[in-house]
Amino acid sequence: MSNEQTKVSHKDLRETFYRLRDFEISNLWQRSIFLSALLVLFFPAYGVLVSKLLESTSKHIIYHEICCALALCAIIFSIIWIMMAKGSKAWFEVYEQKICKIEDEEDLGIKREYSMLNMGKVPWSLDSRLLSGKAGCYSVSKLNILIGQFLFILWIIVFIIHYVGIIISFLNMHNGCVPHTIILTLLPISVIFIIVTASMNTWAKSGCLQKP
Repeated sequence: MSNEQTKVSHKDLRETFYRLRDFEISNLWQRSIFLSALLVLFFPAYGVLVSKLLESTSKHIIYHEICCALALCAIIFSIIWIMMAKGSKAWFEVYEQKICKIEDEEDLGIKREYSMLNMGKVPWSLDSRLLSGKAGCYSVSKLNILIGQFLFILWIIVFIIHYVGIIISFLNMHNGCVPHTIILTLLPISVIFIIVTASMNTWAKSGCLQKP
């Protein structure tokens, strides 16, 4: 087999990167469906705990602690959602950048108006108003990240509400209890540790994605 036959053409590379991009986009939504099924389970569990909390007269602090633990788990899964969505978006943007560079090669003969770089330039007006039925200028991948960020903030608020409930219940106790004191101390430390380590990208840092 000659060297010319074994060489990979720009056309082959372009088609490969398009397939990888499409594969990453489809997998993004499949992963989101899997995670959403897990995150949805937190809401009925939380509803049951809140109903028990409202019914109880003597175990407020225990139910507040369980609610905080549940919120802590939901916060972790919300962060995983954000990481997964951002990581997937990073990869298909990598493929899009490669496609744009390949399409600039003269041997492909692709007109600029049909290139990946100009694909988003539509010849008609877009309407981003929420009550309009026309197409709008939105990034679906960014909206997927936004879902995770919304859930993250929501469960942070839930955690804070029940942590305040623990403090109030603890102060109303006639005698301090060592287990409750330990839980009261560990809960904020756990949240801070989770948020800081996640923000520093120490959970699942990609070994391939690198800064320019």
